[in-house]
Amino acid sequence: MKTITLTIFTTFTVFLTDISNLLNFNQCNDSFEVIYDSPGVEVSTNGAIDILKFNPKKTNFGVSEGKPTKSNFYLNTTFFTPSGDPIGLVVVDGKRKSNRVKGGAYFYVRNGEAHVRSRSCPYDTKFATQTILWGIDNKKINLPLTKKGHANQLRYRILVGENEKGEIIVLVSRIRLTIKELLVVGVKQNIVDGALFDGGSSVEYSFNDGKFNRSFKAMSDVVKMFTETKHQPTFMTMNLK
Repeated sequence: MKTITLTIFTTFTVFLTDISNLLNFNQCNDSFEVIYDSPGVEVSTNGAIDILKFNPKKTNFGVSEGKPTKSNFYLNTTFFTPSGDPIGLVVVDGKRKSNRVKGGAYFYVRNGEAHVRSRSCPYDTKFATQTILWGIDNKKINLPLTKKGHANQLRYRILVGENEKGEIIVLVSRIRLTIKELLVVGVKQNIVDGALFDGGSSVEYSFNDGKFNRSFKAMSDVVKMFTETKHQPTFMTMNLK
């Protein structure tokens, strides 16, 4: 009986979230509107996807174990095991917390500069977080990945990339999309290398600089508690200079 109740509760909550997001999304609209612009970050959306573009000269990035409480921005990153342990490299303040795995992509901070790279990461980083999925490499979409079954399931998705200017660009879907749908938008945003971090119910981000705030959470903490869903172990963080 408990299992049935939890299933109904979770399904109803997710349904309400999807309806709310769809009401704010015109599927015929492929253009993005800038809703906030400051020296450190530009935020734009089409209702389905939020795009945050960070100025490297005005921002300090990092990685934290667990959700940070004193950051202007945070976003979940690594995939994790059923026990809640991160899969792939995690480095916090120069200390390795989890070992790297083969392939994937990385977000890292080295010599005070944030970067995103597909399939490679220096060994002398101050902060780093790895995903098992790379999405864009040298402006080219990972086509073999887009043909896999899981890639074509409709899920909440995250893409973190870097353009030629060194700007960090974050794409978060507010509705369920395929991987290719998100990657196409990433390429249009001139992303050179892009990392696909953990999606689905794990997706959670928040931006707040005291003047403007924007956030999205695929599954509430209450639902996670009732369904005994593990919380994301690793987050990328940003504070404005």
